Amino acid sequence: MDKQKKSKLTNRLILGIVSFILFMIGDWLLDMKGAGNVTTGIVDSDWVSMSMWRFEASILLTAVAMPIYWVGIHAAKEIVTEGLKNGTKWDKRMSKMFCIGANAGLMSFLFIHIMCCLFPIVFKCIYAETGDSLMAANLVNQSAAYIMIPFAAYYVVADGCISAGWIYMAWTGKLNLKKWQILFCPLCTLLIGFVLKLIPILEPITGAFESLGTLLIMCALCCSVQKAASN
Repeated sequence: MDKQKKSKLTNRLILGIVSFILFMIGDWLLDMKGAGNVTTGIVDSDWVSMSMWRFEASILLTAVAMPIYWVGIHAAKEIVTEGLKNGTKWDKRMSKMFCIGANAGLMSFLFIHIMCCLFPIVFKCIYAETGDSLMAANLVNQSAAYIMIPFAAYYVVADGCISAGWIYMAWTGKLNLKKWQILFCPLCTLLIGFVLKLIPILEPITGAFESLGTLLIMCALCCSVQKAASN
């Protein structure tokens, strides 16, 4: 790989890393709750006391992050497609799997995150008008049911496909990756997050672990590009 191409890919991946730092901050603004929080359906009891500006800021951060993410994830797709194009049939299949997940994320991440923020905003607006948290929770849960199919489908395809492709590449040592780097994907960081939620002091940070998975993918691909350039 020539120095110019390495530099361009590295810069694009760095933008991808920046985008996921913004995504993670947005996730924390949305998901950090108190120790006594109780979830009913999709409604969290702490929404009553959480400041409205947190949800607005989370939406704005995601809106800023999305075009930067577009640059970074296209660089990731280019590296994976180029690196596996002369491999086995399974290499090519899993490369396509990775790209499908990346494309699903491009189409859905803004929609998914805005909806995750909109539900507490609607809840708080209803609660402010009625003072009835149960009514607000019921209306939000009923509304959520209408979008759950596309919401869940894009979520599963985006995280599932990119994770499946990544785990294959790491396990087989493609792109100068190591087996332990299978942990660098949304599926694995989500599973780690579920475990860490059992530790009260760590539970608040786990809301950003899905975004952390793709951030780690970008970081690992940056290292891969550097290794490829030195060979």
